[in-house]
Amino acid sequence: MNVSVPKIQVEDRVASIDILRGLTILVMIFVNDVAGVVGLPGGLKHIQPPNADGMTFVDIVFPAFLFIVGMSIPQSLGKRLQKGDSFLRIEGKILIRTLGLLVIGVFMVNEDTYNKTSYLPKPVWILSVYLGIFLIWNQSSKAVGAKWNMDIWRRVAGGLLLVSMAIIY
Repeated sequence: MNVSVPKIQVEDRVASIDILRGLTILVMIFVNDVAGVVGLPGGLKHIQPPNADGMTFVDIVFPAFLFIVGMSIPQSLGKRLQKGDSFLRIEGKILIRTLGLLVIGVFMVNEDTYNKTSYLPKPVWILSVYLGIFLIWNQSSKAVGAKWNMDIWRRVAGGLLLVSMAIIY
């Protein structure tokens, strides 16, 4: 019996890098969520005492993140160069992405110290921050005309929302 399997074009992506990146992000979220839980087994916390000689599952997450970033950068730069992007354009994209990640990081790190007596309840503030992040950095299709204008207005709205949340903070 001859069974033909349809070929799926993945645009020259390396599936193992994508899978490891997804797993790393999933584990990062899990480790951050259980960090404050009392009574967890020792393997789900950083090695104790901090100066002990050893590692736990949690201690491997950040090195895994750095590894996958190191694996992804050459792939990303190679694609940009194949598309014909100039060195200056690539550097501009790197700068914009870096600034974006820094902004997201500042909001995420400071959400625990949000003032409970502020104008908005903490959960509403956090949801508003993530809505602003989503509105700005959500990847949409390469569109022209009216849809392109909608993308611009969506990003402007997200930026105004983040600025508002920073002021309320």
